[in-house]
Amino acid sequence: MKKLFLAILLPFCFSLSTFSQVVINEVYGGGGNSGSTYTNDFIELYNNGASAQDLTGWSVQYASATGTTWQVTNLAGIIQPGQYFLIQEAAGAGGTTALPIPDVTGSISLSATAGKVILCNTTVAQSGANPATNYPGGPVIDKVGFGTTANGFETAAAPPPSNTNSIQRNSTHLDTDNNNSDFTAGAPTPTASGVVDITPPTIISFSPPDDALNVVTNSALSITFSEPVKKSTGVLSVNNSTTGTTDYVTFTSANTNVVVAGNTITIYGVNLQPSNNYYITIPDSIISDLAGNKFAGIANNTTWNFSTASTVATPIAGIINSTYTLNTSPNIFNSDGFTQYSVMGRLVWEATTFGNSSTNGLEMNGFYSGTNQLNEDWFISPAFDLTATTFPLLSFYSINKFNGDPLQLKVSTNYPGYGNPNNYTWADVNGKFPPQASNVWTLSNNINLSAYKSANTYFALVYTSSNDDGQRWTLDDIRLDDSPTPPPPTLSLSTADVQFNYVAVGGNVVKTISITGNDITGDITLNAPPEFTLSGDGVSFTSSLTLTQPTSNNVTRTLYIQFSPTQSNKNYTDSILVNTPGVAITKIYVKGSTIDPANTLEIVNWNLEWFGSPTLGPTDDNLQKTNVETITKNIAADLYAVVEVVSEPELQDVVSNLNAVYGAGTYAYVLCDYGSHVNPFETPPPTGTLADAQKEAFIYKTSLFSNISTTALLSLGVNTAADLSNPDYNYWASGRYPYMMTADVTLNGITKNIHFVLIHAKANTSPTITSYNRRKSGATDLHNYLNTTYPNDNIIILGDFNDDLDSTITDGIVPKITSYSSFTADNINFFSPTLALSLAGKASTVKYSDVIDHVYLSNEMAPYYLSNTASILTDQAALIPSYGTTTTDHYPVFTRYAFDLSVLPVKLLSFTAQKNGEKVNLNWKTSNEINTKYFIVERSADGNYWQSFATVSAGTNTNGNAYTVTDNFPLSGINYYRLKQVDVDNKFAYSEIRNVSFGTKASVIIFPNPAKDFLHIVLTKSNNTPVIIQLQDVSGKIISQFTTNENLIKIDIRKFSAGTYFVKVIGDNIFNTQKFLIQ
Repeated sequence: MKKLFLAILLPFCFSLSTFSQVVINEVYGGGGNSGSTYTNDFIELYNNGASAQDLTGWSVQYASATGTTWQVTNLAGIIQPGQYFLIQEAAGAGGTTALPIPDVTGSISLSATAGKVILCNTTVAQSGANPATNYPGGPVIDKVGFGTTANGFETAAAPPPSNTNSIQRNSTHLDTDNNNSDFTAGAPTPTASGVVDITPPTIISFSPPDDALNVVTNSALSITFSEPVKKSTGVLSVNNSTTGTTDYVTFTSANTNVVVAGNTITIYGVNLQPSNNYYITIPDSIISDLAGNKFAGIANNTTWNFSTASTVATPIAGIINSTYTLNTSPNIFNSDGFTQYSVMGRLVWEATTFGNSSTNGLEMNGFYSGTNQLNEDWFISPAFDLTATTFPLLSFYSINKFNGDPLQLKVSTNYPGYGNPNNYTWADVNGKFPPQASNVWTLSNNINLSAYKSANTYFALVYTSSNDDGQRWTLDDIRLDDSPTPPPPTLSLSTADVQFNYVAVGGNVVKTISITGNDITGDITLNAPPEFTLSGDGVSFTSSLTLTQPTSNNVTRTLYIQFSPTQSNKNYTDSILVNTPGVAITKIYVKGSTIDPANTLEIVNWNLEWFGSPTLGPTDDNLQKTNVETITKNIAADLYAVVEVVSEPELQDVVSNLNAVYGAGTYAYVLCDYGSHVNPFETPPPTGTLADAQKEAFIYKTSLFSNISTTALLSLGVNTAADLSNPDYNYWASGRYPYMMTADVTLNGITKNIHFVLIHAKANTSPTITSYNRRKSGATDLHNYLNTTYPNDNIIILGDFNDDLDSTITDGIVPKITSYSSFTADNINFFSPTLALSLAGKASTVKYSDVIDHVYLSNEMAPYYLSNTASILTDQAALIPSYGTTTTDHYPVFTRYAFDLSVLPVKLLSFTAQKNGEKVNLNWKTSNEINTKYFIVERSADGNYWQSFATVSAGTNTNGNAYTVTDNFPLSGINYYRLKQVDVDNKFAYSEIRNVSFGTKASVIIFPNPAKDFLHIVLTKSNNTPVIIQLQDVSGKIISQFTTNENLIKIDIRKFSAGTYFVKVIGDNIFNTQKFLIQ
């Protein structure tokens, strides 16, 4: 690279970016010292980015090798791409040569042997020995520690300079976050911004080299240049001179098969054919250096040509009954016959020193250079001759960490051993992989390949990752055994959950699932509960069904399930027992109802996976829309709460389709106007638009919902500058706030005002601990906000929680407490009907074994939930071929509600509270009790905070019961009472509230509010018993507590920061909470 001084300023034809990759390029502290050439110390910057950077408001800062105080030189001016920026510092007494005219002059005296320099996007002096680097957010953009005594650096300190040597970044100017490898010591070369690069990049080397022979067909192509480069839009040509055909590789920012890394460009996924001759041509417009100087290109057929290997050579055959320990790496792909093929992305399967039985294994990780990468990479076995085997059984060990797509196991009998495997036929086989992020070596064994016997059988382990998730998978100890005996039998079901919609008494409905016996040795017998019958042909139904072994072994059968209810106004929940020799009893869970949906509220929450996005999610948008229309039409819910809606026109089409089926105007929708990273005031500005973002929406029945309003919860103003300083902006996926729809909902003439809070929480993306903490903070803030803002309202929280409730899915959290612990710990105010699904081992997504799509109800809303109706509608997915890839990777989640409590298991005839001298008698009567566990009598001094003081057992009694409980020690003032009825499934409902008064009720007055230095509390109470005073912050944390007998209390609040707080007064005749502000 050649430097040329330009005496005139460049024209202002650049664009300024908020952050470009400006790095510390050279540091010299020997200026003016004995033997030095230059009279001054200096720091030199370099713009390694693709756009200009305004350095106004930035600074360079220096500290001694072990110092914690930083000296500052403020910067001003613009640094162009590929340009230098010279900062002159203090002068010494020696030296013979002045520096070139500097861009900025400071007065810091740098050490010639050891020290620390940082580049900051602020002029505020930093503190500490080793401020953390945070590019691009800052404040520290880059950091260099040099010399053996420096205690602040990136990975390791740069070599020590001297009076005659500076430390200089390598010629590529790349920052790999390792000062020791990025810098070398050498004679100082101070360069100011007037010096620019005008020399285009030239070729250093090719891979495969020019004129190479026997190039393997799955090779990547790469070019190494003389300096860092960037790609522009255009087409590289892979010319096959043997066949006269050309494959084109498109250079665009979206094509992840073309990867730029410093001075190297690598092209993956080229479909090379065996025994062919190739030459590569490149136009002169698609590659340039960072200063914009264009590579001259390759226009001829002689500069870069090569020949691929012949397929005539006999490939290495797979060895049966032998363990492939993968311990020959890095030559596994040469010595053992395994191959790899990269369909997409720069990352490939490679050797690792982390193995199961030996020191080595094979690893694939989609997380690279600080971010997840888009990849599809195949690890393919050698060809196995299975024709003489009895039972070819595959086994291997695997371990995975972090989150992402599971591996796929595929088998082929027509793959030729080379080329893109997607061009051939592969069958999906159950790989019995361990759960995501399990991080334990797990044996997958007894994988029967008998159905794929041939002289040329290949199996492949296929890895995929996305820009959101990049799981790490490691393999070891692969075996393909010829077993004389079959593997243990197993059963496979297309779904283990079948839910019937409303069926009137006397009617019947049939649904189907598929069942497969894998290597079974006997018949499959199925036994159904009452009201359900079974059939193998769809004609003859019985409560007990036998599927014979010859007709069901390794054969997928259709199972017909019929629901024929006989009792009205009832929910049915039970299971079909499936049994075959050698297999533990399997259950198919069935649900049905004779409660008329016209009298209930049916709600579905559903993640639609980038619905309508032209680039992400299912590839066929029209097919995805058709599938969503099929399922919504089939469920016919009253409310759909959906997330990941990208295209509003396609959402409109879904609503129009529903209206075409159920009548014009039956359904309408509301859609939020915000999403992740679409706030125009973000720095740097967002690359996407609201039209491209995942949004939240409600589709509702207009006959049931009225007086509708919507709002974004926890926002300080969506898409405003003020919102960026809001912590919840970060907690809720950078602006994807909870979307609340408030509506009057009318059922059977009963109207309830309900807040529907739809959430799409922060995903469990890397770094997962950070994501967990963001999600937890967001959930805590939502919990506190709802409790304080809507303490007595009907609330339904629903959507994609991106975590389970029984335990977190995030790897590395010990103990594995859910990020929604603020809700799970508050069983007084909130109840989750879907938690039971998690505890039952259900899954709400196609790929994983957890429930992450949930529902929470406020204690006011909980009584209206119909017991056992929470369901994951996997049976709806069975209606759609390849549901997980054509529709969405989440299943719909269903819950049901009734305002007429006569449909609940307990029919409460009366509940009274009567004063009896100094006591209170509480009496209630029921006319019908079904599956009731117990009653809890609760008491409150203010009607808001409730405490239980009596528990009464209950049970099943169709004739009803009468109950009496006595409160022997009622509170002074007003006593509020309510009855909490708890069912066997722990679902609960509350009675109406009753009250009894004893004497004068205590009162609490606080002033001033807002307060600054002191808070005063005035108590009016009828006795001199002590009270407890608590101060709490907005998270509910107790920050001060004491006991007092005084009626006039003065609290010093000067030690607390400004904000919102709560004061609680607790005594035997008082429980009072008030909010106040500290200024």
